[in-house]
Amino acid sequence: MSKINFYYNRADDVKNWTRHHEQHIPTLSKSLQFLLEQNIVTLQKTWNFLGSNIIQALEKTLEKPNTTTKYTSALTTYHSCPYDPAHNWFMVSIKASLPSQITNIAHELLHLQFIHHYGDYCHKMKINEKQFHILKESLTVILNTSRFQKIIPALDKGYSEHQKIRQKVFGAYKPTMKFQKFLDHTIKIIKTN
Repeated sequence: MSKINFYYNRADDVKNWTRHHEQHIPTLSKSLQFLLEQNIVTLQKTWNFLGSNIIQALEKTLEKPNTTTKYTSALTTYHSCPYDPAHNWFMVSIKASLPSQITNIAHELLHLQFIHHYGDYCHKMKINEKQFHILKESLTVILNTSRFQKIIPALDKGYSEHQKIRQKVFGAYKPTMKFQKFLDHTIKIIKTN
């Protein structure tokens, strides 16, 4: 099973907030520190219980092995959760419920694995960066299929601006379909929308 090292670092949190609203960065009160510490413990226990099943479902869906045995996840007090494929790093918001946090983790891991295994292929298919972003976000709708819903406790809702494409992608997905064929079909959807 892949290990995720959960932590909280105010500097990382500040960077995340700064991207959006620097003046709203909360101070780290004792109660917030306690909540962060408890959230880390709860996430670690939950990942230890569900993690190998999530990784296996991702491997089966993408038809590729997991690329690392170690990820790093920083908690943030903001709702936005960026990721960095070069460092197998992502953020999880403490503002979300535990079920939503687990779905967020699966969402970010899907991004990281998809970029690693299929990023170059997508660029060879002549999609631009905006289309690639839409593709990555639209593909997370597969977390709402039966393979994942047996494991993760909340639906992956995606962003409002991608909902129409996500519906098309979800409608095109068949668990028995080879992922490469599904990806090619999804790229066509992205290019024509």
